[in-house]
Amino acid sequence: MVGRRVVIVTSSLFAVAALLAGCASGTNGHAVSIYHDPFRVAGLDATAGPSGLRPGAPNADRAITGTDGGDIDALAANAITDIETYWAAEYPALFDKPFEPVDELISWDPTESNGPDFCEETTEELINAGYCSIDHTIGWDRELLLPEVR
Repeated sequence: MVGRRVVIVTSSLFAVAALLAGCASGTNGHAVSIYHDPFRVAGLDATAGPSGLRPGAPNADRAITGTDGGDIDALAANAITDIETYWAAEYPALFDKPFEPVDELISWDPTESNGPDFCEETTEELINAGYCSIDHTIGWDRELLLPEVR
């Protein structure tokens, strides 16, 4: 008796599930959260407005390990310096201690075998950018990654 009841209940559940699945419909595209829309920044289209250095803006006076002296390294160093300048002013009020800028900026070309190490790893074929907590550095691939995201 119990076995027959289980079969009837299970069959009924499958029938209801199949009926509900038949009523569903799909949509084209993909969902985008109103809180995290990668296509908009501060309410504006991400592609609207200028990108890169402002005309006439001075370059940051920073040492960059492995630099080729090009525009990509200047842009990265300027962006990091802008962020560090902001946090040097704001951090102490929020955390009751001074902000500590990174110890070193590291740039590399992942197509070269003799580039600098980043985070105790070789940068050959390393198409990435990031912060290394091991030695408090920031590094980036200036040849493939940064030109794509510029």
